[in-house]
Amino acid sequence: MSLFLRSPFAASGRLVRPLFPLALCAAVGAGWAAPVPADGLTRAPARTPGSAQSAQPLDLVVLGGRVLDGTGNPWFRADIGVRGGRIVAVGMLADAEAVRTVDASGLYVSPGFIDIHSHADDGSTRRRPTIRVDSLHRKAAPNVVSQGVATVVVNQDGRSPWPVAEQRAVLEAQGVGPNVMLMVGHGTARRLVMEDDFRRAATATASDGGIAHPDDGPVHPRFYGTFPRKIRRYVLETGVLSLEDAVRAQTTLPARIMGLADRGHIREGAWADLVVFDLETIADKATFFEPHQHAEGIVHVLVNGRFAVDNGKVLHALPGRVIPSRRTTP
Repeated sequence: MSLFLRSPFAASGRLVRPLFPLALCAAVGAGWAAPVPADGLTRAPARTPGSAQSAQPLDLVVLGGRVLDGTGNPWFRADIGVRGGRIVAVGMLADAEAVRTVDASGLYVSPGFIDIHSHADDGSTRRRPTIRVDSLHRKAAPNVVSQGVATVVVNQDGRSPWPVAEQRAVLEAQGVGPNVMLMVGHGTARRLVMEDDFRRAATATASDGGIAHPDDGPVHPRFYGTFPRKIRRYVLETGVLSLEDAVRAQTTLPARIMGLADRGHIREGAWADLVVFDLETIADKATFFEPHQHAEGIVHVLVNGRFAVDNGKVLHALPGRVIPSRRTTP
């Protein structure tokens, strides 16, 4: 699948804000300061795909969205083209040939959210069914992708299986909805680096939740609502954070912490993990009394260029990949 999204800042020479801003932690940190003017702060420069790209149609073009590229810079209006699971262009692509076109007018487009502390898998199924259970209700992670999450970082708190290669083999064989990054269990070296990592991770969004289904009985609302709640509560309701910083804390920041150079950004060459959301309606709906409720306002979610959520409907698709950790030691 092909999709086009490209930040104008890379080519413009414009300075990019520092990667690690002040932000909130826990399951729901971050916020928003003020609305963006209706006509946008800046626009991507007009461009057309190169001859090699235009020789074949794109898998997907997302047209007219307000693009938040994950860096913390203001949004800009642009089209995004995807092919083969990666972003291949960002700019004005209304005339580009594509297998499918999505109209994102009036909506925001951001990198897929990254849950840097997830219990979607922890090396065991004894406490709660995990993403390794061979059922679409588990391995497709509907309560996760419906929040806009495209990548989960698992095996937290030292509870990874051993050898991790067996866990990876199971996940790759059965398929997964979001990307799954595997941490490795605690060792002396890892404990030493964890303190520094935790200080940085404390500003990134994390759910501390796992895979949930109504058959599970009561779960914490964070299992269904962490990421939309961050935007609704801390951006729109309290104004603690800007929308740009909220998105950065859920995309570029955790990607940097985990060493993911080709995820968490909207730029050419990056994997097409994308969220299209409606800022007016985005909200968490799960409560302590009724926790099994999907969030609202998440219109589309793409993982590696394939739809996991389409027009607000969870597809129970399996487009995710297993990503070995680049930050841990055996």
